[in-house]
Amino acid sequence: MSKWTLFSCIILSLSMASCRKKPLPQPINKPKPTKGTINIKINNRVGSKPLELGGLTSYTLTNGEVLTISTYDYYLSNFVFIDDQGNRFLEEESYHLISAKTSESLSFVIKNVPFATYKSIEFTIGVDSLRNFSGAQTGALDPKYGMFWTWNTGYIMARLEGNSPQSTAANNNIAYHIGGFKSPYNVLQKVKLDLLSSAMVTDSVSPVIHVHSDAAAWFTDLGFNPFSFSKTPNVTTEGENAVLISTNYSKMFTVDSVRH
Repeated sequence: MSKWTLFSCIILSLSMASCRKKPLPQPINKPKPTKGTINIKINNRVGSKPLELGGLTSYTLTNGEVLTISTYDYYLSNFVFIDDQGNRFLEEESYHLISAKTSESLSFVIKNVPFATYKSIEFTIGVDSLRNFSGAQTGALDPKYGMFWTWNTGYIMARLEGNSPQSTAANNNIAYHIGGFKSPYNVLQKVKLDLLSSAMVTDSVSPVIHVHSDAAAWFTDLGFNPFSFSKTPNVTTEGENAVLISTNYSKMFTVDSVRH
């Protein structure tokens, strides 16, 4: 074979090799998502009326006493979602401070919720004893919100302030700072709410659960432990009255709707 013929064969081989189709890149199989989100929206009310802060809006309770509200704050923690198979999902680091003064606090997102159809929810009103023993912390538990007493007495679980013409306190003030996590004055209250319709969590559906909070339940409207502003206008330390009011407001939540 001549040199020219050999050279031609080599060029032809290289040309044929370069014309071969390169293999297409293989698609990367990403794992399918298995978790989504649930949105919680809180609607603060007094009886059938929306709660409005300040002295311009007054509310009449079933015992005839009248109040205006200037402060309405409470902790919701340890959210649990129960699906139609009885499985329970617990939110991690589950501490939410609801404040009527801050509209952003009235709506929050529960993340990493397994895909399922949920029938009910559970949560605690207040901050669990473990976090109380840990002292003041950060995030929703930051003492800058004025919801922390001391390392020994812990967090204010719920707070309502305002005025009432029936109040016997100075300037007709009313103030209820409900706290205490040690027996016999533990005010932590667990709440379970059945959903009016199922909350389905999928990769394309994030349900919104609307929950009503009725401030009137703190005092008389549900008839558990009636409180009169003329007799007890202030409860600002742990004790029996704080426990009685916490028992009252354990019934202040209802599910209004579930929307997808």
